[in-house]
Amino acid sequence: MIRDKENHNIELNNLTRESLVTAVILLMETMPYEKITITDICKKAGVSRNAFYRHYPKKDAIIRYYLFQITEEYRKNLRKKGELVTAYDLFHALLVHMAKHKELIYKILSADLQYILIDTIFLAFRDWFRYEHNHYKECHFAGSFYAICIYWLFDDAKRSAEDVADLILQYNHMDRNQVFRLLPVTDKEELMSKYHFIYRD
Repeated sequence: MIRDKENHNIELNNLTRESLVTAVILLMETMPYEKITITDICKKAGVSRNAFYRHYPKKDAIIRYYLFQITEEYRKNLRKKGELVTAYDLFHALLVHMAKHKELIYKILSADLQYILIDTIFLAFRDWFRYEHNHYKECHFAGSFYAICIYWLFDDAKRSAEDVADLILQYNHMDRNQVFRLLPVTDKEELMSKYHFIYRD
């Protein structure tokens, strides 16, 4: 009985969280992000303001959660290749995934939410380099990948993802066959709470 109640509460929390994500994404289709209010989001999602603040501290946190959601898909797909993957596989798969969500990326950039997109990419690289415990290396790869990927997308991806992945490897002096051992995927809920993150005012 107690376990059933706990499972019900978890399902209800997940449903509320997902409803708020859906509401923001739908509202972004019809109005500028900066004009969207918490009241608008709650009304669209059919939840109370108290429910909103139980799940998210700010509006921007919804976008961060949604990005973790879609990058979780990328990280899970990458692990289908096995525990060991090449540097080329890492970059190529991430480029393909970014291109798949380019319309969302355009909206994020137009809403001046680059800081959340960069954070999401940074955590993806931290996922690869956790064995090395090199924070500077994580920052370097996340920053350079972000800059190249955004330029590539705004250039209408005229070069193939394969070519761009090889360019990234070349510029970072990496062997395309360098092997990385992947750790288990960190759940999106854990990512939201595990790392201290400061949202803009």
